Amino acid sequence: MSHAHGTRAVLLALAGNGFLTLIKFLAYFVSGSGAMLAEAVHSTADLGNQALLLVGMKKSERGPSEEFHFGYGKDRFLFALISAAGIFFVGCGVTVTHGVHTLLSGARHEAVGWLVPAVLVISFLVDGAVLLSAIKALNAQRRGRSWITFLRTTEDTTTLAVLFEDGAASFGVILAALGITASELLGWHWADPVAAILIGILLGAIALFLGMQNRRYLLDRAVSADVQARILAAIRTSGSSVRNVFEVKTRVIGAEMFTFNADIEFDGTVISERVLARTDVKAAFDSLKTPEDLDRLLDAHAKVVVDELGNEVDRIEEAVRTQVPGARFIRIEVD
Repeated sequence: MSHAHGTRAVLLALAGNGFLTLIKFLAYFVSGSGAMLAEAVHSTADLGNQALLLVGMKKSERGPSEEFHFGYGKDRFLFALISAAGIFFVGCGVTVTHGVHTLLSGARHEAVGWLVPAVLVISFLVDGAVLLSAIKALNAQRRGRSWITFLRTTEDTTTLAVLFEDGAASFGVILAALGITASELLGWHWADPVAAILIGILLGAIALFLGMQNRRYLLDRAVSADVQARILAAIRTSGSSVRNVFEVKTRVIGAEMFTFNADIEFDGTVISERVLARTDVKAAFDSLKTPEDLDRLLDAHAKVVVDELGNEVDRIEEAVRTQVPGARFIRIEVD
């Protein structure tokens, strides 16, 4: 369900920003406003970035192959990182550069008329709708966590990018409106390029945040403490044979997908009872006549022990996957 919500949010953002890019550039060519150019560049960057996010989502759905045994889930993070770089260099860089140039040169734009305010209102409504879609998609994944904790730990970095990009877009429209209004009505001609610079700085800050988030997953970030606690609880309640769990290691390999490794100390008494339940000990010892008979008995006993340990490992893996479906690859070592 969360994956469907995420895809829907990205597609909606892609369509919305394609429309906004066209009308914002039209408004800029009519008015010459630096703040409007900043908004047009902003929407262009968002359009390209969300196309990258969509490509990353599709590529990450591929399963394991001979070359990549854990699948391609990290493609989502790679393309989201490229998207963040695009926000920084295109959205932030171009916007701030143009704003500074306009501010220093003292260039003034033409009277905005009715077109620019209309475009800003439409932009706010479209960006707001996309923002609400992203909030809905992420809220479905939050599971009671606070928004601050969730935003720091969520693995759905594509929908997270849509959330911040369109949140910035909505706030950017307000900044652009304030800059243009101050320039038009109060004669503060510096307000328009300053608004453009502030929009660029906002984009830069968001790009850095998104870049750091994706970097963490590309560097094999562990799952959250909450998810790890659920895994350990599933292991300890899977049966009476588990005595302790050591060396727990997890690695996120995609959205809601991770590997889990652990060393488990089993209770030898419990395992022994299950082995004895499968063996007629008295009959086995009564049948011993030669040293070769003893060798065969010990060999058969060892096979039963290994078999029971294997059953325990299978039971634990099933319990973990039932409680935490994201555990795609589980490796348990007997301590």
